[in-house]
Amino acid sequence: MRHHVILVILFAMSLVASTDTLAQDPRADSGPFGTLRIGVASYAGDRDANLGESVFKPQFGDAGLAIGIEAGVILSRAFSLSLGYQYGSYPLLNSNPDVASADNSGYPILNESSSDSRGTIPLLLRWMIMPGGAASPYLNVGGNVTLGSYTTFVGDKSSEVAFGPSFGLGLDLAVSRHNSIFLDVTYHLTMDDFKVDAADGESLPTIDDAPSNSSFDALSFWGIGLRHSLNPACGPPEIGAVSTPGSINMGEPAPLSVTVNEEACEPVDVSWDLGGGAMATGLGASHMFSTPGQHSVTVTVSNSQGTASATRTIDVIDPCPIDAEIIAINLNPSDPIIDESISFTADIRGTVPVTYAWDFGDGTTGTGARAAHTYREPGEYIVSLTCANCGGSDSRSITIVVREFRCNDLAELNSVFFDRNSASLDASATALLEENAHVLNECADKLVRVDAYSDRGERSPQALSSRRANAVEQFYINANISASRLSARGLGRDPLAGKGVDGLRNRRVDSIIVDTFE
Repeated sequence: MRHHVILVILFAMSLVASTDTLAQDPRADSGPFGTLRIGVASYAGDRDANLGESVFKPQFGDAGLAIGIEAGVILSRAFSLSLGYQYGSYPLLNSNPDVASADNSGYPILNESSSDSRGTIPLLLRWMIMPGGAASPYLNVGGNVTLGSYTTFVGDKSSEVAFGPSFGLGLDLAVSRHNSIFLDVTYHLTMDDFKVDAADGESLPTIDDAPSNSSFDALSFWGIGLRHSLNPACGPPEIGAVSTPGSINMGEPAPLSVTVNEEACEPVDVSWDLGGGAMATGLGASHMFSTPGQHSVTVTVSNSQGTASATRTIDVIDPCPIDAEIIAINLNPSDPIIDESISFTADIRGTVPVTYAWDFGDGTTGTGARAAHTYREPGEYIVSLTCANCGGSDSRSITIVVREFRCNDLAELNSVFFDRNSASLDASATALLEENAHVLNECADKLVRVDAYSDRGERSPQALSSRRANAVEQFYINANISASRLSARGLGRDPLAGKGVDGLRNRRVDSIIVDTFE
């Protein structure tokens, strides 16, 4: 009964030790692992000279060395699956002279060179009863394949393969996030009964008429081992330091960071609740608050084992109480012409400093509260201004008309000249009148008096001058100038005619800008 007492004491010790839990779960919940083990190997079966006794009684009086390795995968903190190899030396397999020399035993007599070693390949499912404790009892259950060979007294050699169930119990002591040591007792039953020891229990002789009723043999391991998990043991997340600014200007990125204990199981999800529906993720984040005041920031860390949260308050300050706003865009002069420097300014309100960005609409730009620009071509231009300050930006545009000339500065228009006794417009006259028509179309509020003259010696000077006046007037009308803006007069012979002035000068029509018609 001594070995049973040892098992009970071992199991009781594991229950007491398992109540001392670590700050985090002491065992990995996934990943591969490997073990090394060493101990004693015990055989109980038909050749152990314990006829009639249970095969579960270990025979330590002549035990041998046992070593083994395992490789497996952790299914959860409580369960793992492993495939191993165990070498054991079992002297009782062929060293019992009483059994070996028995007559009519029904199984071979082994010679001295017969092997007493066996190799066992166990496939075991381990159940950690208290995986959250620093120490946890466990149970093993599975199956095995046992390999061995023996030589009979007459020299016959045989290699055998046995199969059977495996079971055991032990105590696992976590010593680091990757490693644990364990105490282990595991039995490997082998069937059929003849395979491991070349002995059939049903044919064994009896001692004192004690029946032998075992139909299998048992190879057991008693020892200690080291288990190494590639993945470290982990647990629920714990929040370390939460870094947030105590105060920050509105619109500036607020840096946020949090630390989590290294023992937390991966992956760890980190989320930030920034208020107003805004969220961020990661150990480090940033956020720009758009409204001033007290803002609560909550960080939450979670993994498969649990969740933790922490809240901090950030005071958001508005450094720019008045946003940039454009009230009006001004230009001087207000009726610009080409090749003239134009000064642009704007009426602005907002917290300083304010930046100015001008776009003059002809592919050129400028900066500053006051900008100057000169246009080289007449036309309509869209002038845009964007002003910005710490609170934001504002844009506004105006359309300006740049003319070739300023209408109020007009002093005179082109005069045209005619051939003698002619009221027809030649090419030169037509070109001059087209220039006049362009000016009059630009200056739509101007009135024009058309005065026509004839030279001395021309026939019917009054009628000729009237025809010349009418010809010019009709040209203007054809050029989309309203007749209401025109007054045509034939003035007959030029008063300067006959005073030594060239005759061509006298055969003309003048277009004169007037305020009213007389």
